[in-house]
Amino acid sequence: MMRFLFVLGMILFLGSFAACSEQTTAERPELLRPVAMQMDTSIVDRGTVAAITRRTGVTRYVSVPVYFEDPASPFGRFHVHNGDFVLAGDLLATLDTRQLDENIENTEIDIARMRSDFAIDAELKQINIDLMRLNNAAYADIQIAQLELTHFQQRQQFGIQRAEHNLNNLRSLRTDAELRAPFDGRITFLANVSLGTNLGIARPIVHMTDAQNIIIEGIDFPNADFTPPGQQGTRANPWIPTPVRNAVQTIGRIGETNIELEYQSVSVEERHMRPVRFIPANDEALTAGQYVSLYFYSQVAHDVLRVPANAVFTGQGYAYVFRIIDNELVHTPITIGIRTIPTVGVTGGLSEGDEVFVRP
Repeated sequence: MMRFLFVLGMILFLGSFAACSEQTTAERPELLRPVAMQMDTSIVDRGTVAAITRRTGVTRYVSVPVYFEDPASPFGRFHVHNGDFVLAGDLLATLDTRQLDENIENTEIDIARMRSDFAIDAELKQINIDLMRLNNAAYADIQIAQLELTHFQQRQQFGIQRAEHNLNNLRSLRTDAELRAPFDGRITFLANVSLGTNLGIARPIVHMTDAQNIIIEGIDFPNADFTPPGQQGTRANPWIPTPVRNAVQTIGRIGETNIELEYQSVSVEERHMRPVRFIPANDEALTAGQYVSLYFYSQVAHDVLRVPANAVFTGQGYAYVFRIIDNELVHTPITIGIRTIPTVGVTGGLSEGDEVFVRP
């Protein structure tokens, strides 16, 4: 009896263990298979590698100073107001030419009087010579009188020519008494000039925008990027920021359109406010107010082997990549040329078409 109970207990125990074992196996989740890590690679190709500095610019109309050329008269008055739109040839300002006109009139009167006096004096001298001949004066005396008449005529003619030259100069100054718009545009600035003020040589008194031209101004260049002349650290062209000064090529980009640019110098008064200004190198249809991405290429190499910058590893004076050969990473020393982001120019160690490992 005791043996039976023992055997029964063992059967029940083993049965419960088996049931527990089956339940555990059924509830255990299926193990996931390991997945190979994704490896980023790149193919070595040929192309352009450039070191680029990027800035922002904004387009606006050109502001052009307009001035009298060597004014000979004091300022008269403006014929326009700030903000007016004018057409080419419209009158902008005039000089006060009353004194100049008076000088011209007086010179004209002087020349007319000189001509009249000259004619009368010459006629009287000629009559005197004729009387000498009628009175059978000595031949030598007649010759002397004739010579004096000739010299008198030459002196008078020289005086008249000098007066006429002066008159022509005065008249040429008179033609510059009116300042007219050189192109269609809007008046943006009028100088604070009082009536009767003598203007300096080539002093601009009007600024106006050129409706046909656009400039692009850099709007985020740091002031620390240039050094005023005469201060510590002065460089060549100190008012031009480093990216512009060192650029071998400058390109503006609006959307997907590239625009070749030319640097345009600014006046002394504008250097602190607008240190960088460009104009399109070609005829580009731009609109004032457009923002432009400015790209300054300081180093450019064309048709060179190149790899992503993240493929290049560097140490103390050497560089290397990992080539992919038979699905293995192979350490490969290289020599590099221009190193930029995102590409690096390679001058040795790789061939076009090689596959290299790229760090993510």
